[in-house]
Amino acid sequence: QGETLLGLARRILGLLARAGERVSEASHPLRLGVPEDFAAGAMTPVLAAFARTHPQVRLEVQSDLSHALWQAFEGGELDLALIKQGRGQGEPIARWREPLAWVDSREWPAAGRDPLPLVVFPSEGLYRRQMIDALDAEGIPWRIAYVSGSLASLQGAVSAGIGVSLLPARLLQPDQVVLAHWPAVRSVELALHQGPGTSEPLARLGEALIALCDEVMGPR
Repeated sequence: QGETLLGLARRILGLLARAGERVSEASHPLRLGVPEDFAAGAMTPVLAAFARTHPQVRLEVQSDLSHALWQAFEGGELDLALIKQGRGQGEPIARWREPLAWVDSREWPAAGRDPLPLVVFPSEGLYRRQMIDALDAEGIPWRIAYVSGSLASLQGAVSAGIGVSLLPARLLQPDQVVLAHWPAVRSVELALHQGPGTSEPLARLGEALIALCDEVMGPR
């Protein structure tokens, strides 16, 4: 009877250990922060593939302005943060160049208006400060015509002729044009930062994001 009970007890303890591992994994979600232009599109299949290969991990994705994502990362609220930043900031595990372009509507151009109407992110947005500093340096009068935290909203405003904006060159829309010979702006980069935690799922997700950004952004 004791031997029979011992075998059953070992099976119970094994099941309890496995249950504890599952609960522990589920109670520590993998938290990822990404800018809006990476929150959908090409990233969705990558995250879906990760979820299929790591069904025990609860993946939490936060999309926001890079300023907010960086604050969350520094506060320990994100395990991985893919952000736009000034060149050479911090110690990311990978970084890519992000060329910027002045963009205007193809059908209803705003570039010739005085003062120049601008389509911008909120005040903490990286591109907004780039725009204002560059225009001020050239003595070009400007006014804020449209403000939104949504990239899609800004692109729509530019296309509709509300104003000029400064956006990643790779995101140019068919109904927009690049304004050549405009004031130079400080270059920015896309950077992937990883927190202090270590785990196999975290490493695999980081590798998947690097492969995606290599494909989207080109050589590092």
